[in-house]
Amino acid sequence: MEQMAGRTVSLSVEAVGIKQKIKPELDDDFAKKVRPDVESVADLRKFIKDDIRHRMDGEIRDQLERQVGDLLVEANPFDLPDSMIDMQANLNLRNMAQRFAGQGMKLEDIFPDIEALRKENRASSEKVVRVALLVDAIAKELNLEIGEADIDKEIEELAARYQVPADMVKQNMLNAGGFEEMKFGLLERKVFDYIVENSDVEEVDKLEEDADDAGTNGSGADE
Repeated sequence: MEQMAGRTVSLSVEAVGIKQKIKPELDDDFAKKVRPDVESVADLRKFIKDDIRHRMDGEIRDQLERQVGDLLVEANPFDLPDSMIDMQANLNLRNMAQRFAGQGMKLEDIFPDIEALRKENRASSEKVVRVALLVDAIAKELNLEIGEADIDKEIEELAARYQVPADMVKQNMLNAGGFEEMKFGLLERKVFDYIVENSDVEEVDKLEEDADDAGTNGSGADE
C-alpha cells in the first residue's frame, strides 16, 4: 500500500441492494409472537411488569438472605473441619466446570491456575458450610420440614416461570441431582423467614438511603 501513497485513485461501486430496518408494529399479533401465552399487548405489558417485579423481589430477597446468613455466622462461632470446607470448595469448582462445559468451554481455559481459584473460593465455601450447618440445626430445633406440598409448589412455580411442563422440571432435577439442593434451599428459606418474622427488621427506602449517602459524601468533601 506504500506505493499508492499520494496518488489519486478512482473507484466504481455497484449497489446490489438497499435494506431498511422496519420496526414491527406493537399490536396483539406482535405480542403473541413475543410470548405465545399472551393474547394482547396489554397482557404482554402485564407480563413484563410482573417479571420485573419478580426479579426485583428476588434481588431484595437474596440481599436479605445474605445479611441474615452473615449475622448467623457472626453470632454463632464454632470450629469447622478443613475437610468440610475443602469438600464444598471442590463442589463449587465442579459446578463451575459443568456450567462452562455446557457453553463449550473448559474451566482451565478461563482459570489456568485452578489451585489459586480453589484458594480464592475457600472463604465463600466456608461461609456456605457454616450457614448450612446452622440452618439445619435451627430447622431441627424449630421442627421445620419440607413436605411434598412445598416441593410441588416450587416445581409448579419453576414450570410457570420457564413455560415448561412441571413433569419436565421434576425429571430434569432428578437427572441433574438437584432435587436435594432444591429441598435444602426451601428449608433455608423457611428458616430465614422465621428469623426475619421474629426479629426487628428496619426497612430503609433505597432512594432515601442513596440520598443519605450522597449527603454524607458531600459534607465530607466540604471539610
